Amino acid sequence: MRVIADTGAVYALLDENDKWHNSCKRSFFDLNLELILPVTTIPEICYLANKYLGQKVENAFIESILNGEFRIEELKIDDYKISLYYLKKYSDLNIGFVDSTIISIAKRLQIYDLFTIDKRHFSQIKTKKRKSFNLIPESFKID
Repeated sequence: MRVIADTGAVYALLDENDKWHNSCKRSFFDLNLELILPVTTIPEICYLANKYLGQKVENAFIESILNGEFRIEELKIDDYKISLYYLKKYSDLNIGFVDSTIISIAKRLQIYDLFTIDKRHFSQIKTKKRKSFNLIPESFKID
């Protein structure tokens, strides 16, 4: 199953002590997820991995990219336009640029399954062609 991956879910896969680790890992393997990683999420994941898990984990993450474990999706100029549209449309949620690029890439690729732990934002976002995103893993706890 092809999914667009968000920073938090990928980080949870890396951190065995993260409260979402088991749920994300189970979803990843049980659903045989093919993770499409927007290029904008990579700096966030690297920052979190290095800060909380150390350089070795950050390096291992980059190696996993080089080994083809993730499909990296670059931004097209139209993705910036769509991202800006969603930043303005959901200004009350303050979704931020990275989340808005996830939405724009999902729209362009027509993939509405998101591998994310960010239910607060993504559960409220609607696209023109689809009512809402399918969020994976489904077992969320609202903070």
